[in-house]
Amino acid sequence: STINYPLSIITMSKLNLILVFSLFLGISACISQNDFVRVDESELDTQKITYASELADRILKAQKEGGYYEFQENEATEQMIDGLNEKAQKKSYMSLRAIFGDYEDLEFDHMMKSKSGSHIGVYRFKGSFKEQKSDVEIRVVLNDQDKLAGFFIRPWRASL
Repeated sequence: STINYPLSIITMSKLNLILVFSLFLGISACISQNDFVRVDESELDTQKITYASELADRILKAQKEGGYYEFQENEATEQMIDGLNEKAQKKSYMSLRAIFGDYEDLEFDHMMKSKSGSHIGVYRFKGSFKEQKSDVEIRVVLNDQDKLAGFFIRPWRASL
């Protein structure tokens, strides 16, 4: 059976989802999107792509199962650990599910890096969700210590 949500609930859910995930970009929030360039395939580090992919997958699968992902200190910044606590993750996933349906899978699309010399990596994945009507981005931002510094789920856009 289909659940029909009033437009105002969906709009608030989208707003909540965007706000929650936007709060956690942390370091890269200070950097303009024009400061990022796409990394050539020949320069990609497959181990970091795998790490980013598996981390995002673990986060979303834990949430899909009604739980939350408990970050370790070596895999996320303090701001991410504090900000993506159990309550925030559960609330965010409810909003995510209302918009796109349940999470199914993700596939690497490309990586972007800062031109300004900071070692922030933006890993962009196309997510598969049960009821999505268009492409969905799952964005994982890793800092210079390969710790999660940002995590977004949003409709896909060609640019950051």
